[in-house]
Amino acid sequence: MFSNWNRFVLGVVVIIFALAVTLSGLIGSGSTSIDLPAAYGVAPCYVPVVPMDDLMDAVDDNFEEISDQLKIKKYSKAMKAAYYVAEYANVLQFHTSEEVKGAANLKKWKDISVAIRDEMQKVALTIKKKDVAGAKKLLDKVEAACEACHDMRD
Repeated sequence: MFSNWNRFVLGVVVIIFALAVTLSGLIGSGSTSIDLPAAYGVAPCYVPVVPMDDLMDAVDDNFEEISDQLKIKKYSKAMKAAYYVAEYANVLQFHTSEEVKGAANLKKWKDISVAIRDEMQKVALTIKKKDVAGAKKLLDKVEAACEACHDMRD
């Protein structure tokens, strides 16, 4: 019986020690956020497979779909189209264009793509609330960002 008591006490001590170490943060105290581009090297970890012109056509089609669906109060379809545009903008940040050359322009390209992605998510959430006026206001802002990007390519 004495040896069982020793095993029990030793087990409790080990459990308490493990709990104390875990709670103190000694194990796993490194950074929990991962900078994916840095983790995968200089090249982006994602490479688009759809040609940019086809992707831009899809952006245009879905952008128009948002307005069309809002007019007939099909909020679910308008929201879906907004999310598609957000995802296309998400992909566009990894595209390169013959017209966009140089590190500064590529950074601007990525920044605009990310901004459009973020704004289109706001558009989708605004549509979900059935706030048509708010969605249209945000869409105007997105359209201005799109034009800024198109101006880079001209």
